[in-house]
Amino acid sequence: MDSFEIMMRACGVGVLVALCLAVIGRVAGGYGFALRIGGAVLLFGIFLLIFGESVDALRAVATTASGNGFAADAFGVMLKGLGVALLGRFCADICRDCGEQTLASGVESVGRIVIFSLSLPMLSDILSLAGEILGMSR
Repeated sequence: MDSFEIMMRACGVGVLVALCLAVIGRVAGGYGFALRIGGAVLLFGIFLLIFGESVDALRAVATTASGNGFAADAFGVMLKGLGVALLGRFCADICRDCGEQTLASGVESVGRIVIFSLSLPMLSDILSLAGEILGMSR
C-alpha cells in the first residue's frame, strides 16, 4: 500500500468520524466522546503504520550515507523526538477534548523534557567531536 492510498484512507476515516459526530452529537451526545476517541485511535494506528516504514528506510539511508554510526544515531534521536512530540500532541488533544487544559499543558511539558533528555547524549558526542577537531582531546 503506497503513501497516497494510506493518506486517502486517513482522510476518509477523519471525514467519516466528523460526519458521524455531526449526526450523533445532536441525537446522543454521550456517544460523541467515544466516537472521537475511536477515530483518534484509528488515525494513530495509520500514523504508526507509516511511521514504522519511514523509520526503517531512514535508518538504512543514514547507515549507508555515513561511514560511522553518528548520522544513524542522529536520525534515531530525531525520529524518537518526532515520535514523542506527536504522541504528546495526540494525548494533549485528547485531554483538551475532555476539557482538561491544565493536564494537556502538563503532557506537552513532559514531552518537551523527554525530547531534551533524548538530545543530551548527542550533544555530548558533538562536543567531544568539536574538542577533537580543535585538538583539545582529553
